[in-house]
Amino acid sequence: MDGANRDVASKLLEGDAAAANAARMKAASEHWFTDKDAIYKAMEGKSDTDRKTMMADYKKMYGQDADKMLDQNLSGLDRDKARELEDKGKLSDAVRAEVRARGLVLVDRQAS
Repeated sequence: MDGANRDVASKLLEGDAAAANAARMKAASEHWFTDKDAIYKAMEGKSDTDRKTMMADYKKMYGQDADKMLDQNLSGLDRDKARELEDKGKLSDAVRAEVRARGLVLVDRQAS
């Protein structure tokens, strides 16, 4: 285990969930293809405080704003979806409708 995946493990052992989620976002962007679902999952369902802490931890740990990483790795609806999760922790009905209209996979965590 190396890089951001090691950071995930060490932050979980320290009990720092926000920093572990920041590391998950970094790990999701370190491969040939960005793991968009891992990025979404790191932000989804988190409180405003948890998301802000996670974004601050990302910058502290990796020396780059998480927004910049998201802009470099996501575009279009994928970026819109990430921005919505970053801002609110869940998707608005408008973004959910757009995802469905484009025929993309949407995991409906609110229905569970």
